[in-house]
Amino acid sequence: MVRLHSGLLAALALTALASAPQARSEPVPGALVRVLVTYQQADPFLPWQYQAPGMKSGYGVAVASNLILTTENLVRSAKLVELQQPRAGEKTKADVLISDPQVNLALLRIADRAAITSLVPAEVAERAERETPLAILQINETGEQQSGAGRILQVAMNDLPSSPYACLSATVISDLNVNGEGAPALQNNKLAGLIITYDASSRTGILIPAPILTRFLADAQNPPYEGFASAGFTWAPLIDPAKRAYLGVPKDRDGRGILVLSCLPGTGARESLKPNDVILEWDGFPLDNMGFYEDPEYGRMQMSQLIKGRRKPGETVPVSLIRDGRPLNVNVRLCRWDDRQNLIPENFSGEPVPFLIDGGYVLMELTGRYLRAHGANWERVVDPRLTQKYLFERHLPETPGQHVVILAGVLPDPSNIGFHEIRNAIVTAVNGKPVANMDDVFAIVDGDGGLRRITLKSVGVDVVVDQDARQAVNARLAAQYRIPVLRYRRDTPPQK
Repeated sequence: MVRLHSGLLAALALTALASAPQARSEPVPGALVRVLVTYQQADPFLPWQYQAPGMKSGYGVAVASNLILTTENLVRSAKLVELQQPRAGEKTKADVLISDPQVNLALLRIADRAAITSLVPAEVAERAERETPLAILQINETGEQQSGAGRILQVAMNDLPSSPYACLSATVISDLNVNGEGAPALQNNKLAGLIITYDASSRTGILIPAPILTRFLADAQNPPYEGFASAGFTWAPLIDPAKRAYLGVPKDRDGRGILVLSCLPGTGARESLKPNDVILEWDGFPLDNMGFYEDPEYGRMQMSQLIKGRRKPGETVPVSLIRDGRPLNVNVRLCRWDDRQNLIPENFSGEPVPFLIDGGYVLMELTGRYLRAHGANWERVVDPRLTQKYLFERHLPETPGQHVVILAGVLPDPSNIGFHEIRNAIVTAVNGKPVANMDDVFAIVDGDGGLRRITLKSVGVDVVVDQDARQAVNARLAAQYRIPVLRYRRDTPPQK
């Protein structure tokens, strides 16, 4: 019944779009460009080499005479970015000036300003209005610019489709079959947002709205880029009456408050909050027990909008909470949290990860991309210890810079017979010394003159590397597997 009701609503909305007046949403001539991207990513299983290059295309919109706004996902891992105007065959090279996966936006700079002289920059709207019709622009297969009608159905904090972040976004419905991400949506001839996904079956898409575009552009054009704010803690809804009573939440605060689970090292939350704190108000806005508040512009919204949408890194916000049954007011300093600071980074950009190959043993840092590369059912394929760490601990390094080092596999050689089947095992120590990341591994191996022993979690016997044959094994395997370098640190990228 829910699907039938949703389909009926979509049909009614499309009917309304067909009859809605469109006179106030004509396209801005000369603002739209096609963005053509050649990209390449590191192989998640063979970290010493790259995967074959690929190509993808989408759209961008001029926001200045030499600046193009598009999506981060479109230009991710780009080796070459080219622009093409409607009804033009010529291509113009562009450089990625700033890209931010936390809001899925990127700013491109035209390499040769004289190459495109007919761009008419679009003005960004103050906000995306639900009641105002949208004009969504794209380029069809003949190179002509198309415009279709659309309307905003809902504004909410949604997970971005291609990165592990939530962002203010709008669900839109359109009579245009949008054929690429980055398509601009206009209201009253002003840029109201960029389409980042579109589902042809439901004729709905997700749009990054104007307020996020404005924040991103203002920051990107005034370096250094600061990015969007994070509070640096994890939380959960607090609904259970027994648990609320145990934590000392007053009965007159029923229906309010969320539970702090953990605080990330190096953040303002670690300085001001503690696990089992119950946050009742954030920045002056009361929170319900599901983490929502009443936003003056958008209505009921998740509290992350208070942090990411209304504040900046470095600012301090007042917080009212219950700690050990007593009310308390604290100030929390906001910061910018980068995915690379997580215990298990996603590495959604496909960058090479630090690795070491010695005696055939492949040591590297674990990433979400590596796990997902095992297929749709990776949770049941990889070592359960890795699955558990990713699902429950990936945001929680005990100390800044801590990552999970794994023995990803063993390149077969007579010197390592008996260990060929070991893969995806967590490494706790190298040469008898504990390791928290690959920097520790490199420091130990360099200090000891090579890899000697590998201690694996939940394995009672160390893997011992044959020192007499180690150098010969390395040379033999490098030739056999065409490995250009046997180690990679982030300051020395591997050959392509």
